[in-house]
Amino acid sequence: MIEESRKRVDEAARKESERRWLVEAEARNEKLLEELKRERRLREQIEQRCDPAGDTRALILTRDENEQLR
Repeated sequence: MIEESRKRVDEAARKESERRWLVEAEARNEKLLEELKRERRLREQIEQRCDPAGDTRALILTRDENEQLR
């Protein structure tokens, strides 16, 4: 009987640990997705200002954009 009780407690603790891990993983994934979207937007902005021939030497970035690329 005590052994069964321990098993139930262990199982409940394992499930709670998995639930917390999933919540944390989802939060990290959401943060990474937002960072990816921001980087894509920045890249698109930069590409729109590039020379049509693809010459980016004359491209001047704003201070914020330059900082984000680092």
